Amino acid sequence: MKRIGSIIKDHRIICTATAAAVIALIALTAFFSGKTAKTSAETQKAQNISWKVKLTSEEGHDMSDALDTDIYSKVSFGKKSDRLTATLTGTELKLNGVYAIWDTAPGEWSLEEGEKTVSCGQYGFIHEYVPLSSPANELIINVPANAVLCDLIFYTEGELPSSVQRWEPPYEKADLLLFPTHGDDEHLFFGGIMPYYGGEMGYKVQVAYMTNHVFTEKYRCHEQLDGLWKVGIKAYPVYGDFVDEYSKTLREAQDMYGTENVERWQVEMIRRFKPYVVVGHDFEGEYGHGAHRINGTTLQISVPDAADPSKFTDSYDKYGTWDTPKFYSHLYNRDNGVIIEWGDMPLKAFGGKTALEMAAEGYKCHESQQYTRFRVMTDGYGDCRQFGLYRSTVGEDVNKNDLLEHIVFEPDPTPTPEPTPEPTEVPTPEPTEIPAVETNAAPTDAPGSDLPADHTAQPATAGENDATPFASPAVTAPSGNSEVRSGGDKSIGWIIAALVLAVALLAVMLFVMSKKKSR
Repeated sequence: MKRIGSIIKDHRIICTATAAAVIALIALTAFFSGKTAKTSAETQKAQNISWKVKLTSEEGHDMSDALDTDIYSKVSFGKKSDRLTATLTGTELKLNGVYAIWDTAPGEWSLEEGEKTVSCGQYGFIHEYVPLSSPANELIINVPANAVLCDLIFYTEGELPSSVQRWEPPYEKADLLLFPTHGDDEHLFFGGIMPYYGGEMGYKVQVAYMTNHVFTEKYRCHEQLDGLWKVGIKAYPVYGDFVDEYSKTLREAQDMYGTENVERWQVEMIRRFKPYVVVGHDFEGEYGHGAHRINGTTLQISVPDAADPSKFTDSYDKYGTWDTPKFYSHLYNRDNGVIIEWGDMPLKAFGGKTALEMAAEGYKCHESQQYTRFRVMTDGYGDCRQFGLYRSTVGEDVNKNDLLEHIVFEPDPTPTPEPTPEPTEVPTPEPTEIPAVETNAAPTDAPGSDLPADHTAQPATAGENDATPFASPAVTAPSGNSEVRSGGDKSIGWIIAALVLAVALLAVMLFVMSKKKSR
């Protein structure tokens, strides 16, 4: 009987120890799983739940084309404003934001979430993401008259995909101001400037397109935004009021656009953004394109004229004057200019891809131009590594591998109505004469007639990079798109495992001790 009683006692001890271990394990698991769940919720990926949204129009418009993620299918609202209701159906998920893609800037529109109204469209963005203040099952979208909507994409809470563009307004003051003529020029001819200086180093790179595709090919405006966002540009671009039309000579472009009109616009952009560096097209139009020529050559007079208060007083009254420290032209002074080896520059912000690779990826966003023979190149007329310093107030380049060499960054200056003195450190070369009449002679690598009007030259295959490697400016690169991961989940797992093991060992020890005692 004593033996039986001892066995029963041993079993009671074992059961008690086991129960204690189970209770401890459950408590610890609940505690740590709660922390893990919270961490997961904070880092989870946002889901596109547009397919779960029922979208209705108060005016009776068919809204199916707004939910198909196709910018070519659109909903036109006509002369009356409309009130759209987006309701989640068949899911426990919640709406946390909406990404609106418009055919053209619609004017101001708004979202209603419960009793709160969020104003949107103030900056004229055609790609605009609007987060909600709290998750919701339903929201109202107020659309202005004459708006044309391409897509509405609805997301849950979490980290948004990189494709969702969250634009900032154009800068009040830029570090670099680029003057491409058309969509895709910014990648083809300016190469790694945007991914390196903007995406990697965090400088304020502002893009000002001379022509506006909204007048002729609206889909190219979407391609421009996609390409800029791809290479790390966050400030929305600005556009001139010039129609994209092809011209074979500078004279044709002058007749088409008017040199004074182009200069007036360029001077306003320079005064508005007050850049340390301006970068423009090759004076010969890259491959002879007249619009490239007028946009490039006119900068020869626009850059100094922006510092003269007697020139274009309308923009002077609005922005004051600005004397740009450095003005570079693509391919200018090729024998003694700047060469930046974009292909030798891996960028942390883009997962180690080089600035040259990112320029190529930006160009691929221009899907309508991929049937041409144009590519991002490192040789010939399209060599995106080469730039020449046409005018400087801070001295000549020495290293010749950095557009910001000799630039001293200071707090944003207050515009002054007094004219800025002419540069003295570097003699300013005589501007290339803009002739009233020019011959039809084409460059030696002139285009063939079989290419599209926008780009008409055949690029050569990219060559090897053999110049001196790029020396980065002495600044600390921002984190960019680098991903930071926490080791918290692994630590929690090890803690739980250790505690379970400790409880198990305790149970075994109690069992052994009870055995010894019973003997």
